[in-house]
Amino acid sequence: MKIAFVISSLGNYAPGLIMSDICKYLIQSDYECKVFYFDSIENELEFPCPVEKINIYKMRQQMAGWDIIHSHTFRADAYTFFYKILYFRTASKFVSTLHNPISYTKLKYSFASKFKAFWYSLFWPIVLLNKDVVTVLSSYLRDMLRKQLYRFRRIEVIYNGRDVKLAHRIADESDALEINRLKNRYKLIGSVARITKVKGLDQIIRALPKLPDYAFLAVGDGPELDNLKQLAADLKVADRCCFLGYRANATDYYYVFNIFSMCSYSEGFPLALIEASAYGIPTILSDIPILKSVISENEVCFYKVGDIDSYVDSVQKITPMADEYSRRIKLYYEEKLTANRMGGRYKSIYESL
Repeated sequence: MKIAFVISSLGNYAPGLIMSDICKYLIQSDYECKVFYFDSIENELEFPCPVEKINIYKMRQQMAGWDIIHSHTFRADAYTFFYKILYFRTASKFVSTLHNPISYTKLKYSFASKFKAFWYSLFWPIVLLNKDVVTVLSSYLRDMLRKQLYRFRRIEVIYNGRDVKLAHRIADESDALEINRLKNRYKLIGSVARITKVKGLDQIIRALPKLPDYAFLAVGDGPELDNLKQLAADLKVADRCCFLGYRANATDYYYVFNIFSMCSYSEGFPLALIEASAYGIPTILSDIPILKSVISENEVCFYKVGDIDSYVDSVQKITPMADEYSRRIKLYYEEKLTANRMGGRYKSIYESL
């Protein structure tokens, strides 16, 4: 079977990482895969199959002859929407994976422009309508999408999955020294994320004055980084906060966390949760519906998003039961969140088409 993947760029972010893992699984099953992309950027991912930049003047030449055309991200969904209309006699079947909610109230967290969020929320459901299957990352996303695509019948839930290579040392010596300085005195609450308002990482900093035995380690960069540093200074907890910035090998840092925390106001299916679960890190999550639909209170602690006292209570609850929470979330990863499990589900959908 021949599978073409279409994506905005080959960037080191969730859609590209997931698509790469799907390709690896399919190639092992003797599928032919190729990735088509729009934008060239720095630090592009390496894929286990050929890649080719999209040329809209060669649309038919590039898209013809594939059994399945699988798009990720809005621009890819729109491109395959118009291809299917222009070349309606194509024998290809069309699949889209939706990585995030597409309602205005959710998209406005992702875009600085409210107009852009409104435009996406209006047209994204339309370009999904001529897909043969839309896959989503949780039952919450499925139920939301059914209300938007009321005539669309086939929406499948497939959890993201990854094969995480576990590390037990930090290669960067300066990072290791700074982390050890904190680890020698405090328990570490860690996050790995692009630092934006929607990630809600300020909640961890606001909780630190009530958690004198803890420090905060943030791996990631983003537009809110300076604001977080200023907040830490204002609350006089800057000495207990370490902001490492972007690290290409971010998965190597999980093992130093005593607690992994995700404080998001909105999410798709966060890869950081998968990576933390592979390490068996005791985890605290905000109680947003999308996270509660993919993992239960048996494996993690939830807190009321935006409520600092609730967050502090969760830290105090999970700490004495750290070993048990570690065991449970590790088991959850092995049963639900591996790349092979995800790849097998996509393979079944392709073959059904």
